[in-house]
Amino acid sequence: MKNFSFSKKEHLLSFKDFKVVYQNKEFFNNQYLSLYILAREDENKRIGFSVSKKVGQAVVRNKIKRILREIYRLNKDKIKNNLDLIVVVRKIFPVISFESIEPYFMGLFIKAKLLN
Repeated sequence: MKNFSFSKKEHLLSFKDFKVVYQNKEFFNNQYLSLYILAREDENKRIGFSVSKKVGQAVVRNKIKRILREIYRLNKDKIKNNLDLIVVVRKIFPVISFESIEPYFMGLFIKAKLLN
């Protein structure tokens, strides 16, 4: 049975963690998103989300982050372990929905060759 939870230990939360990933970055971009990657020795993967203020008001930014977390939660078993990841939304999507954002999100992971 697949584990669809998204526990606190899977989140990148602290400023320090984000800073380390940004400084030692390997990154990939597409039209709307950037993905920053840092290999780790720990077996778990952790992910953080950042949405630029250019994207819109807090309500819109929070909705996008909720959608990104849900896409990650449903697809995390396909993503390789031993990584710290940061997904940055650089500009607003034309339509803010799960169906419109998922292809860009998964396309970024395909481009980075991070899928099992």
